[in-house]
Amino acid sequence: MKRLHFLIGCVLFVFFCAASTAQQLSTKEMCPETIALDNNGLRACLNPKKWTGDYIPTDIQPLFVEAPGEVEIKPAKPRPWQQQVSRSRWIDNQRIIVSVNSFNGWTAGIDELPKVLLFNVDTGQVEETPYRGQVRCLSPEGNLLLEDKPSRSSKSRKYGDTSPREDYFLKGQLGQPLTRYLVSSLEKEVWVVNEYTCRHVSNSEEKTPPGNPLRKGDGFIVRPDPFNREFFTRLLNEDGKVVYVFKELDKCNRLYLPVYLPWLNKYFSSIKVGDTHGGFCPDGAKYSWLISANGVEIKELPPLFQAATTFGRGLAGNGDTYWARRGQYITINNYRNAPDLLGGLYWQDEKSGLTKRVLKQAFGLDILSPNGCRSFNNDVIIELCKGN
Repeated sequence: MKRLHFLIGCVLFVFFCAASTAQQLSTKEMCPETIALDNNGLRACLNPKKWTGDYIPTDIQPLFVEAPGEVEIKPAKPRPWQQQVSRSRWIDNQRIIVSVNSFNGWTAGIDELPKVLLFNVDTGQVEETPYRGQVRCLSPEGNLLLEDKPSRSSKSRKYGDTSPREDYFLKGQLGQPLTRYLVSSLEKEVWVVNEYTCRHVSNSEEKTPPGNPLRKGDGFIVRPDPFNREFFTRLLNEDGKVVYVFKELDKCNRLYLPVYLPWLNKYFSSIKVGDTHGGFCPDGAKYSWLISANGVEIKELPPLFQAATTFGRGLAGNGDTYWARRGQYITINNYRNAPDLLGGLYWQDEKSGLTKRVLKQAFGLDILSPNGCRSFNNDVIIELCKGN
């Protein structure tokens, strides 16, 4: 009986400790500025309003301002196709290029290649190109890469099939005839698409210098060997010499493929916002970089995002960082327990030093126009350079 009483006492003690901790945490969030001592000397809330995400904690409020007039959202012209099978890519500041399976009464049959269209998002004008295939890449210089592959195929490959896997592509200058070529997985070399030049390059570990090539003349990004903890991600020049060592990256984070910014002739990369890996990497959402052939400029994320995405706080979800014509933009998703609290699109105004929430919707800026002023997102155009 004594043993039973002892076990019950242990369980009650653990429960009381957990409840006390939970109460302290919830009270801190429920009443961040009205916590006092009650008659028993315990923490109490003078305004016992349960925190439902309808206000922003006082330590977060000074870290940003609302600025809805800095950007403009407007609908793009209706798309005259129904089945898009490739990502949209800008060819200039008004037109995008896409591959579609249905257009103007035509629908692709099985084994039939998609059509490639040019679409003006401002006027709605459509130009049907002579190309067929899935748009894989388009460089700022107009280098086009299509995958010669239907989106629906009658051919099937069973597990364990040893027949050669052959992938065909079409490459060339947009507006000119394209050349068809073969990439086979049975070759000794491993070929990947260089997203900056839209050409296949060798990804062999024996190549010199190693790493992911940037545009011609800009060097290479070399990621660390997972078995060598002392090896950092590095930027190399064309001769293989080290230009910069990314010592800001810890073992929990990696450098994402940099995005080329044609209006700056630089590249941008950032750690995912809020990507703290369960609290083991407290600085996981701190750094972003502007990269060029001559060096790297560190751009720390504004304090708002470091505070709001702290592990366990529950004020904001994960997000992404972009670099547009006017500077750094951060999109934050709403946290499940705090709807409509801090979610949205933010702009870091370097002139004023202010972090400005320009939209309360979490719009991504993955598809930026060549001048860095427009983003095309789900039939909506976001004008980022309004009045500038």
